[in-house]
Amino acid sequence: IETTPEQFQAFRTADPDEPLLMLNLLKFKEHAEYAAGEGDTPCSGKEAYGRYMAATEQFITLVGAEVVMRAKPRRSVIAPEGEDWDLMFVVKYPSRAAMLKMLGDKEYRLISRHRRAGLSDSRLIEMDPGQH
Repeated sequence: IETTPEQFQAFRTADPDEPLLMLNLLKFKEHAEYAAGEGDTPCSGKEAYGRYMAATEQFITLVGAEVVMRAKPRRSVIAPEGEDWDLMFVVKYPSRAAMLKMLGDKEYRLISRHRRAGLSDSRLIEMDPGQH
């Protein structure tokens, strides 16, 4: 559910002014798994991710981004056997620099614990908003 150093380096060094769409595919854990000492109330993976999204809204707005689509997938028509997702959404960022600013914020990194606690699998796919 986390980027590799190589993936992040490639993302970080691309054109900083380029606008982008980020496709998020999410699979929730049945029960959230917080690290020892984080002090969060036990909940489902979906609820933990909901905590993350609620806290992330301010950061998305602050950098001029917006969630442009959110949906619950029904079924995979073309996918590896057993691959399914609980939620998908697309965030539109005005630039790569805006997304990197959000990711680098100390408070944002702190709330990312809810994301890690709630997800069993995920994909984050960069898309070019100018191509269709």
